Amino acid sequence: MSTLLVSHPAFLDHVTPPGHPERADRLRAVERILEAEKFQTLARELAPLAGVEAALLAHPESHVARIRE
Repeated sequence: MSTLLVSHPAFLDHVTPPGHPERADRLRAVERILEAEKFQTLARELAPLAGVEAALLAHPESHVARIRE
């Protein structure tokens, strides 16, 4: 069994408030580490584009509406 990494380049465009732990720089740091030879067997898959319904599972409707504007 292998580990699956699901990611998408669009994740790097995610804007969060300063100091937020889930920020693009953190993802870039993880990606740099995963470039090492010992991680080359890691199964990788492109994440699918999610719709508004998926965003509403994690965020209030008012937040999603602000982003869409």
